[in-house]
Amino acid sequence: MVDNSTWAGMIAMNLQVHVSCDRCERLIEIDMGTLPPNGKAIGAKFRCSQCGKPAGMIVSHKSAARAVPNQRQKRK
Repeated sequence: MVDNSTWAGMIAMNLQVHVSCDRCERLIEIDMGTLPPNGKAIGAKFRCSQCGKPAGMIVSHKSAARAVPNQRQKRK
């Protein structure tokens, strides 16, 4: 059984994670391969690297991007 509460589990389930900063209007995809495999993904907290404010985490299946292409553009 795959534990989707860890970064390794989320990778195994073919999920992707984006961090969103409403203040800066940024959406950044997180490379989960750089995070500790057994680290807890659920409840992880991120901050915007530009303004330092708390950022939201968006989890979706990688196939969602293919199902609705160009629905949401990446912001830098």
